[in-house]
Amino acid sequence: SLSDWSSDVCSSDLSPDISDDGKWIVAVAQEPSGESFVQWMDADSGHIVRSWKGEEGTVYSHPKFFGTAGLITCIRNREGQMSLLYLDRDSQYTDTLVPFSYNVIGYPQVQGDSLAITISSGEQDALFLFRDKHWFRFEPEKNNRITGSYQLCTSRKRVAWVVFTATGKRVFT
Repeated sequence: SLSDWSSDVCSSDLSPDISDDGKWIVAVAQEPSGESFVQWMDADSGHIVRSWKGEEGTVYSHPKFFGTAGLITCIRNREGQMSLLYLDRDSQYTDTLVPFSYNVIGYPQVQGDSLAITISSGEQDALFLFRDKHWFRFEPEKNNRITGSYQLCTSRKRVAWVVFTATGKRVFT
């Protein structure tokens, strides 16, 4: 059943994700002051189990559960550079999965032990897959050579991604 609770710790909880077992929720809390937090919450009570706050000017986005006690989140620093971080709930260990750069990072998708993201690369956006602690660039045959491809989703036997066309967005498999 769905719990009736709201997190009143911060003004807005953005980009929520629910763990595979349904016990946890992670979301970005954004204060009117501009402070940004990643909050790991109990799904039944809304109690905040762990909270991460970056340096002043840091903005988190699109947190996703990754593994049994971790999550990934996009992060932008005060200089406008983006990165992808791994955060561990229990130890508060953090690991930079993608170094800070002026490349835009977004659309993270987690499937089992794989992570897919879109990263701007040169003049277009490219798809990348993280598995077994290694990054792989996914270069589909049906790719928009002008803008790029977005939102890579994977399963054991299939992949899907989005491409902008003259008639709108199109999903390819």
